[in-house]
Amino acid sequence: MKNKKVIIITGIVAGVIVLLALIFGILIALGGKRTDVYLKDFEYDETSNTITLDVGVASSAGYVRRMKTTTIGDDYHLTFFSTFGINSKIGAKDTFKIQLNENINGVYFCSDENVYEKVLEKDENGDWVIAK
Repeated sequence: MKNKKVIIITGIVAGVIVLLALIFGILIALGGKRTDVYLKDFEYDETSNTITLDVGVASSAGYVRRMKTTTIGDDYHLTFFSTFGINSKIGAKDTFKIQLNENINGVYFCSDENVYEKVLEKDENGDWVIAK
């Protein structure tokens, strides 16, 4: 009788672990890369040599929670990631600050798998402007 109880309890614990792993996996999958992020506005701070980005998402569902910066040549390539859950605001952000180095001439947003579109660039005077 004692062995049956142990087997039942072990089965329940295993079931709960599998269920939690499944829920966690779904949340991670839904918190993937966002390719519909666009630049609403930006502010350049000369003193700290930083740009604060104000971003939005083109889709009616979902929010941005984090940004990954990759330096490629003289440019920053930014990849944005969704919040966890379909339309969860938990951890949502719409402003991000990037520290620039003197060599950076452009900022790109990921618009598709490994495709980046230029959103900011330095003009002929060295001022940051929205890319044309």
